Amino acid sequence: MARQEIPREDLLRDARALVVRGELRVQDLAEHVVIGFRANGAASVYFGEDPALHFTSDCRLRRAFIDNDLYKAVDARLVRMRRVRTKGEVQLQSRPLTDTEQQELLDQLRAQLTRLEQSLASRAYTLVGQIPSDGDLPARAQGWLSAATARPIAVADNPNAA
Repeated sequence: MARQEIPREDLLRDARALVVRGELRVQDLAEHVVIGFRANGAASVYFGEDPALHFTSDCRLRRAFIDNDLYKAVDARLVRMRRVRTKGEVQLQSRPLTDTEQQELLDQLRAQLTRLEQSLASRAYTLVGQIPSDGDLPARAQGWLSAATARPIAVADNPNAA
């Protein structure tokens, strides 16, 4: 694992696994939001550099990057992987979240996604760009966000996109 962190790439340009994607400047958010969809309908949402949320096609959380920690789904539970730097290396230390920690995190993410959906519904955003350029990313994103936040967020069985 690299010892130096580098900023995330230009997601609008480079996130080719997200065949439909767009970047939004959302009112009251400091960072731009990138939201995109894989060919199978799985979604990813990036609130600037952090957090980054990755879902299955049925809106279950499969991976996340939040406050410099990585989270992955294992048997419908979240496992936190924290980078620990020592003098000579960087290690990933993993531990499953407790029931309380997992529920608090999922509730926080749902609230954040709900605020984003409300911003899109009230048109409190500017579309910075989208791929494909002739699509309607804001409408698709709003529809997905509405479905994803209609009930509590569930955790996927594994972290894979397929």
